[in-house]
Amino acid sequence: MSSLILQIQSEAMDGSSSVASLLRKVRAAAVKLDLADELQWITLELNGYDDVAEEDLPSYRKLVGEMKVKNPYHGLQTLQFADAKLAEIVTAAPCRQSVAELEALLASGSGSLHVQLSQEHINLLLQLMSVKMEPILKIERTAVIRVLDAVRNLVLNWSLEMEKVGVLGESMTFNTQEKIKAQPAGQQFFIQNVGVLGNVSDHAIVSNTQHASMALDLDQVRDVVAQLNNLISSLPNATNQSLTPILAELNAELVKSAPTTSRIKTLLQSAKSICEGATGNIIASGAIALLTPLIGP
Repeated sequence: MSSLILQIQSEAMDGSSSVASLLRKVRAAAVKLDLADELQWITLELNGYDDVAEEDLPSYRKLVGEMKVKNPYHGLQTLQFADAKLAEIVTAAPCRQSVAELEALLASGSGSLHVQLSQEHINLLLQLMSVKMEPILKIERTAVIRVLDAVRNLVLNWSLEMEKVGVLGESMTFNTQEKIKAQPAGQQFFIQNVGVLGNVSDHAIVSNTQHASMALDLDQVRDVVAQLNNLISSLPNATNQSLTPILAELNAELVKSAPTTSRIKTLLQSAKSICEGATGNIIASGAIALLTPLIGP
């Protein structure tokens, strides 16, 4: 099987395969396709969500545990709460570990898992107890299995979406058309299925601000224009006719010994506006995805 996407699909359907190994293969595809959303998510799943706020975690990583106390005479006992809201707060168990750590936890034995509570969390619980006992937050192994299964299902559905739009990666490589098609399909999939992670949206704001204020990278512009030159024949006729003279001007400007940056920015913005007029066309959406990092949204 030479298609990278179909390899990922097959591995995702194999429940015995390692999720960490599967994600590394998805990372290879995402790097080759230049898919920012996928790369952000894969990096977090592989390295852990240590720096992500609890409210910004994917929903499948927001676990709920059972609060226990270690009674020296009777062993573990359930800690009861009169206030339901308080119980919800103290039993929340955000799962921040990397998928490799989660797989290692499951492989280490059977039974339930215990979450390491912060000192602040412990102090709060001790204040609520008339008899002070060590609090322990217990998580069922099935909850961890569900996290890994959610990741596996996301990868499977993502690979199916890529296949649906014609992105396969034969011989482990992707052509220009596949790279263009993958951008809007990937963005839409992750917004619908994972949401926008807190640190991802913050990164986007910073990136867009930088693009607005920094000088154009002319080598990057040349690369994007070259890709647009290859794609223009696949655009709707009206879009093609409007975009052709814009690309001709860009090509002429970029071969000058001292290209005029302001003119290039204006032409890039015109190209983006023309593509935005081709509503629903996946090639136009891909062109917009190429242009946006250069000039902003």
